[in-house]
Amino acid sequence: MTLADAEQRQQALDTGGSYIVQAPAGSGKTGILTLRILKLLALVNKPEQVLAITFTKKAAAEMRMRVMEALQLGQNLTEPADAYD
Repeated sequence: MTLADAEQRQQALDTGGSYIVQAPAGSGKTGILTLRILKLLALVNKPEQVLAITFTKKAAAEMRMRVMEALQLGQNLTEPADAYD
């Protein structure tokens, strides 16, 4: 399955610069931001070098949970079911 906004999603994952993600609810913003944070974590020496800003404590908690879950899944040696995962 090819997403209509696949090019924009790839641009958002480019860690060479800043990127603002604006999209309607349920469009996958949190997922793409989680992937971006994971890519940034792979580039730094200390996790504290990565800063992500959200508008609410609830959103910050959701992002933290998703990043931690992804890191835990990353320890699994099995290949994900699809390219997005």
